[in-house]
Amino acid sequence: MIRTSVVATAAFTAATAMIVPAHAETPWETMAKFGWTGRWAQDCKTLSGPGNWHVRYAPLPTGNAERRMERGLEVRFSTIEAVQVAAPHVLQVSEVYGRGWGEFDGTRKQYVLRFADDHRSYRSIESAFGANQAFINEGVMVPTGNESPRIEKCAD
Repeated sequence: MIRTSVVATAAFTAATAMIVPAHAETPWETMAKFGWTGRWAQDCKTLSGPGNWHVRYAPLPTGNAERRMERGLEVRFSTIEAVQVAAPHVLQVSEVYGRGWGEFDGTRKQYVLRFADDHRSYRSIESAFGANQAFINEGVMVPTGNESPRIEKCAD
């Protein structure tokens, strides 16, 4: 009897391990469902500049997303490669820095965003890049000790 249960359990485990969802959601699809698309900034009414990044999220043909950060004439690009919903108002994100990041080009960054209830603003609550170098811990920017800024969705 025990032998039959072990064999049946092993067979069930093997069969369910081979089940693949018909369609795995892409990072862009997850972002779109969450409302994390278009243009975002600390202050949407003010032009981008040193204290006010404007960030645009757009789909890529691969299903990933491009993050374009503008600060005056400075422009930086990243590719968002993974997005997971961790809670109703929380996303876990993995991206790779691209053009405009200088020495950090190609560096992988992991971060966690906490959105307001209406998903019209968010704050980074955790962030690490490279070899797990913490940049934001519990909503506080490690280098400065300041709270991470609240970013709001802008009307496009």
